[in-house]
Amino acid sequence: MKQFDVFAVDDVGEVVAVVVMAGTYYLDLPNVLVVPLYPINFPGRVTQINPVLELGGTQYVAVVDEAVAIPTGLLTRRIGSLADQYTLLTNALDRLVAGY
Repeated sequence: MKQFDVFAVDDVGEVVAVVVMAGTYYLDLPNVLVVPLYPINFPGRVTQINPVLELGGTQYVAVVDEAVAIPTGLLTRRIGSLADQYTLLTNALDRLVAGY
């Protein structure tokens, strides 16, 4: 597992996948910080903290304000990486916690 890896999830809601936000030095902890990815038609999107990202030719909304720590053992189906779009994710997280 690496920072910005994307894992499929089985969610009864609309969450399609989660992206790992935890830094490299913290990936061996029992829990890891993730941000859920929703379909592009996610209602109520806040542009500054919910960036649109592309994975495998499909667009998703990263809902950074729903970031949560989950057990790493739940992340078993890696479907890609968003490392090439890391600035969108880290800027959104910075805006959420620092308020700029």
